[in-house]
Amino acid sequence: MANLRTIPKQLSIRWKTILALVLVVSVTIPAASLVSSHYSIQYYTQLQQQYTQQIVKEVSSQIDQRIASVEELYLVFSTQQNFGPALFEGDTWFQRVQKQVRFSQSVSSLINVYRLQDLITGALFYLDDETCAFVGGCPVDRAFTISQAEWYRQFTEGNGARLLYGPLEEDFKPVNGGREVSVYYIAPYGSTQSSAPGFVLFTLQLEALMDPVDAFLQDGRRIAVTDRSGAIVYA
Repeated sequence: MANLRTIPKQLSIRWKTILALVLVVSVTIPAASLVSSHYSIQYYTQLQQQYTQQIVKEVSSQIDQRIASVEELYLVFSTQQNFGPALFEGDTWFQRVQKQVRFSQSVSSLINVYRLQDLITGALFYLDDETCAFVGGCPVDRAFTISQAEWYRQFTEGNGARLLYGPLEEDFKPVNGGREVSVYYIAPYGSTQSSAPGFVLFTLQLEALMDPVDAFLQDGRRIAVTDRSGAIVYA
């Protein structure tokens, strides 16, 4: 009988021990899971941030390289002061047109030499509101006053510094002149002594400029570029 009374006590202690272990494990595992999940999310977030920073760094570097190529082209243009009033002078209409065609061909040729024809869609040369021309398939809209444009104001306030402006719809083209969304690269050209300094403006195709971004978005990610009003112009 004594043995029968001792067995339940021994079983009770054993089961209490087992239940205690089960309770400890049951409580510890969810707690550990929560801690693990917290650090996993934190680690994943850090990885995402590092990955995004790396993409931004590499993409910026590639875009900088493209802009550097445009800079090199500009330096060539700035040494060739062959745009001016004489381009619009001549004894006959045919002579004037011939001069302008040759000038356009030399500009297009230089852009091709630097292999920038996929990026630069045109070049606007400006000395004043009466002496300006666009090489790129259409004339300057005569109803548009360049000296009153916001981007020209910012350029003049920069005291000769080169300006990247945009993206925006090409405002100096006629409405039916095939306006595209571009980024303007504006740099001094000709005389800069007057209150309205001259410039050369390259229209940079936005999609071509964003090619390095597209190369890093092959995994389904998306990026949107907005203009100054917040409207999406590239996605």
